[in-house]
Amino acid sequence: MALTPRFTLWLEMLAERDRNVLTLFLLAAVGIVFVYHARRWRRRLLWAGAAAFWWVLAIFLLVRPPFIPRPTFGVMMGQPLWYDETFTVAVSRLPIERMMQAVAGDVHPPLWYVVEWATIRLLGESAWAVRTPALLFGLASVWLTYRLALALGYDRKTALWSAGLLAVMPAQVFYAQEARMYTMLQFFVLLAVLGLYEHRLLWMGVGLVGALYTHNLAPLFVLVVGLLALPLGRIAWQDAALAASGVTLAWVPWLPVALRQAAAVGDGFWMQDCGLGGYLLPLYRLTLGMGAVDFVEQHAVLAAAGMGALALWAALRSRYEERVLLTLVLGPALALALVSEVWRPLYLERLFLVSLPYLVILVVVALRKLKPAHRDPILVALIPTVALCLLFQSKGTAGYAAFAQDILAEYEEGDIIYHVNLASYMQLSTYLPEAEHACWPDAGNLQQALTVETQEAMGVRRAETAEVWDGEGGLLIVWIENPLTSAAEVRAMRAALTLGEARQVVAWEDSDLVSAGVWEVRP
Repeated sequence: MALTPRFTLWLEMLAERDRNVLTLFLLAAVGIVFVYHARRWRRRLLWAGAAAFWWVLAIFLLVRPPFIPRPTFGVMMGQPLWYDETFTVAVSRLPIERMMQAVAGDVHPPLWYVVEWATIRLLGESAWAVRTPALLFGLASVWLTYRLALALGYDRKTALWSAGLLAVMPAQVFYAQEARMYTMLQFFVLLAVLGLYEHRLLWMGVGLVGALYTHNLAPLFVLVVGLLALPLGRIAWQDAALAASGVTLAWVPWLPVALRQAAAVGDGFWMQDCGLGGYLLPLYRLTLGMGAVDFVEQHAVLAAAGMGALALWAALRSRYEERVLLTLVLGPALALALVSEVWRPLYLERLFLVSLPYLVILVVVALRKLKPAHRDPILVALIPTVALCLLFQSKGTAGYAAFAQDILAEYEEGDIIYHVNLASYMQLSTYLPEAEHACWPDAGNLQQALTVETQEAMGVRRAETAEVWDGEGGLLIVWIENPLTSAAEVRAMRAALTLGEARQVVAWEDSDLVSAGVWEVRP
């Protein structure tokens, strides 16, 4: 498929980001060695530099120069929905039979959408309502993390600190306010691990089945939990065999669909080849970096690298339980990295939110074992960085809602909003449900957005302009160009503009990678 030059620009930006992340991780490694082996005068110098840095930053925040955005305090529940969330709403508002048909053509199992289907009918379709399940699962994961730390044999203070650190991790806060399935997957895997350590076979089974029906890459986590169960001797082999049989039988009805979906996932634009920096990126994004604004990104990368180093130190110099936690952190990531290198890209960054609870337990264990002279400089850097990333967290979705209002200002009764790009159809039909929408029939495949099977189940009106517009009223043609925009879409857009007298009525640009406009065509 021929793409526009923005695709090349996007790949260049991804490569530059990967190089920057790798560079910052290497700098963090040098800094960690410096702190750990520092003599007294070096530690004093480090303390003085850290204090000066944070004082200057505090003054900047008070003055708030133009390049520093307004703080959001991590509260994003009411912010506009982004593309994946609008898809959640569009699918979940369907009757249950059509919803299951739409989900079968997508790339995820149905459990999350069943939860949202019930939520929409109980609470409505507001941003707050559809994000509520993710919030509840995120809070439940905090409680399960506390229980797991106790089950692993740690004291109550370690368990409380672990749960508290998870609760304030910016990535946990971010995904607990997103109408997607990742905190639910995190919850089910935690439930399975806790069931393993508390000798609760039913909890483990429910957790494993729930994970399998939440995400198609969940078998990686299921496999890790199963491998951990074998050497622990915590479950008799007869019970383990019974649990494995029950989980397998429960998953069999969905397995053929899951295999078809999994084979198609590698074609998605969200699956990109990674360099070493790209493989390290989730450690930054899935701890401190989700939603972080530009001016705190470098600090967040360095702090995330430090957290990773603390986790490794705790696992390699401690008892068996810490190595189990490290396996839960690294096992799925290494498996996906291997598959991505030898077969096709499957390294999905968001999936590793599941590993965050085990990482924070390791970090807390490491901090409690360090001497104060080594621990205090780390806390001086880590605590303010976490606070900054929470203070200035953003979903960055307000632009599409504003774009919808600009279109509404031009919309007249009898007009048809025509989309050449399926992404704009999904977003704007959610924001403008009263308007009539139609989409170019060749817009969108799995690489760009949705399969035809899912579109048909969702009732997407797929038609050529000649089929939807008879010359009466107006045709408002929405054009959104992103890195995956194809040359065929460009040609379709140009052809639509020749149907009548055309003029651009809305121009909007989100970034170097995404721009949009609306052209009005009338007889």
